[in-house]
Amino acid sequence: MASKIPFVSTMIGDFAFQKRALHEFGSATAASNLTWVANLALYAEIYLPESYTFTKIGWMNDTVGAHNIDVGVYNSRTLQKIRSAGSTLQAGSNDTMQTVSVTSTTLPAGRYLLALARDTTLSTAIFSGVPSSATTAKMSNARCFEQTSAFPLPATAAPVAQTSILGIPVVILLPPGW
Repeated sequence: MASKIPFVSTMIGDFAFQKRALHEFGSATAASNLTWVANLALYAEIYLPESYTFTKIGWMNDTVGAHNIDVGVYNSRTLQKIRSAGSTLQAGSNDTMQTVSVTSTTLPAGRYLLALARDTTLSTAIFSGVPSSATTAKMSNARCFEQTSAFPLPATAAPVAQTSILGIPVVILLPPGW
């Protein structure tokens, strides 16, 4: 049975991710803002224990400006993009969820990469923070990666160890009716 609640990729939204992050960092921290690198994509691997259907995909805005964001879902084995919002102008006020309607998509149980990319350094989105003990190796062990020159999100991901930003993208998948 497909889940009826929204899925958010945070340390508290995905138990498998939380377990890896706690193993690597010792504790989870609240969401925080990070200075972005233009055209950079951040990826976080998640595990869905059951199928999940979504019709909207989104993120949390922090500072809103005339800048674009793209969020998406990739198959973690083939690295092929399954669905994304496409380049979308940030809108709304600070600290608000922004979503984009997409074709209804069902993800079978399994592993996926959630991705967020932005075209500028000037606006920010909200990310799950990581403690100061975070390192590139710890982020890789927690299955968090980055890709440069990745805006809009490419058809095939090419994730590498995080070096530009150590952070976890917050990507929101909303089921039908939300």
